[in-house]
Formats: sequence, structure tokens, C-alpha cells
Amino acid sequence: MFFVTLFVIFQAVSDLLIVCKGAVQSAENEQVKAKTLSAAKQTAETYLQLLRHLGEVLFFHKDEIGHFLKLDFNPNLNIKNSS
Repeated sequence: MFFVTLFVIFQAVSDLLIVCKGAVQSAENEQVKAKTLSAAKQTAETYLQLLRHLGEVLFFHKDEIGHFLKLDFNPNLNIKNSS
């Protein structure tokens, strides 16, 4: 579930940036082009911040996250016996 969520986020942002590129290429004037480029740049920078934050969370909380990943991907895991 966790990796599926990451993939969906990545795919959504990737699609958004592709659409931004197309919008810039077909902009009717320089003002629209500049605004679109600015919005795309802001989107990419915010996404990069999200990835950095996610990396920090994964690194500093890898033990807890590892436990939840085992629960997500192993439905037969007996929680009562795991310690």
C-alpha cells in the first residue's frame, strides 16, 4: 500500500509537469508562457521538498515503517506473536 501511494504521487506530479510543458509550448503569448513556467517551477520545487521530507521520515523512522510495511504486505502475519 505504501509503495503504491508513492507511485501514485510520483505519477500524478509527473503527469502534471508534462501537461505544464505542453501548455508552455502552446502558450498564446509570452505572459501566459511565463506564468505557466513559474507555476511548473513552483510545482517541481514543492515536489522536491516533499521527496526530501519523505526521505528524512523514511530514514529516521525506518524501524517503525518497516514494521508497518510487513503488516501491509504480509496479511498472514500473526501480530500477537510478533515482538
